[in-house]
Amino acid sequence: MNPKDAGTPVGTWREEFSVEGEAKASTLHFSRTGRAFILTGPANGGSGAGTWTATGENTFSYRIAERIVDVATGIYVGWVDIDHQAVQHGDSFTSFGVSRIYDADDALVLSVEMNAEGKRVQMIERPPLIL
Repeated sequence: MNPKDAGTPVGTWREEFSVEGEAKASTLHFSRTGRAFILTGPANGGSGAGTWTATGENTFSYRIAERIVDVATGIYVGWVDIDHQAVQHGDSFTSFGVSRIYDADDALVLSVEMNAEGKRVQMIERPPLIL
């Protein structure tokens, strides 16, 4: 682990949350340059990008746009605007916020308050990207 990343969300995290009582999980990645990504997640979503920002000591916010597709056809059906505030405790965090779900025409369908818990699974220590 790079010492300058201690106390920041930089790295890869396993996040657990629930939507209307149904438990779900995703894998998030926060980059050193303030990018936030959903690497894996629920079957109809699971991919998205956005940003994160430090908001204080051991606190940060993240906002990610996650696409929603029909699992059977692969057709785009909408997206989720995930907007969370987080408190980090070493290699774990708790977050809360609102997820706004939009249809394919960008009409707001539903807003849900969400809570999530994350655990760091990997720091940025990997071979260089080779194209």
